[in-house]
Amino acid sequence: MKGLIIKDLYQMAKYCRSYLIILLVFLTASTMNTSQWFFLFYPCLLCGMIPVTLLAYDERSRWDQYALTLPVSRKEIVTGKYLIGIGTILVTLLISMAISALGMVKAGSFSVKHLMSLAGTIFMAAALTSSITLPFMFKLGVEKGRVIYYVVIGAMTALVFLLSNVIPSVQEETAEAAANAASLAAKIPAVIPFLIGIAAIVISRILSVKFYEKRELR
Repeated sequence: MKGLIIKDLYQMAKYCRSYLIILLVFLTASTMNTSQWFFLFYPCLLCGMIPVTLLAYDERSRWDQYALTLPVSRKEIVTGKYLIGIGTILVTLLISMAISALGMVKAGSFSVKHLMSLAGTIFMAAALTSSITLPFMFKLGVEKGRVIYYVVIGAMTALVFLLSNVIPSVQEETAEAAANAASLAAKIPAVIPFLIGIAAIVISRILSVKFYEKRELR
């Protein structure tokens, strides 16, 4: 398992540098744009899909066939991709929340409950996007599953964009708006979206393992 993760990290360092650039651009934009929620959501959605990119390179190099000769199970291969996905989501989420917290402090509307509610919502969106897509990729392969990938990314991006026009930006929040947001967060515990995201990942991994173990690799 450790070797699989190290292999994927090496691949990320070589082939996923563009994700880092996109992350920096969007997070920088979030500090300057008054409607910043979209710029906080999208990097997490995108980084959560890094396992799909890694799967594509594995298939292109026929590594998935070579892996069958190694002392690793298909379950471990799937689990490794999920761990990479969770790791990238969490790292991106931490950076996004740090920037969001700075924006709230600057606007004088900092609220821990509001921040945690936002973090939970972003995590849930990223986890659902990845969890819906990966089982199709492990069942059909990246080439055949690419349509599902684009549909899910497009749908989640559109949803996040619409939400970004509903959620007030931290720069424009008044003390009353911040209080209302904190009140809403108190009624809907931030742990709920986190639990939904975790549940989606667990179910998705179970399905992916079953699909990948039955899939004939050519």
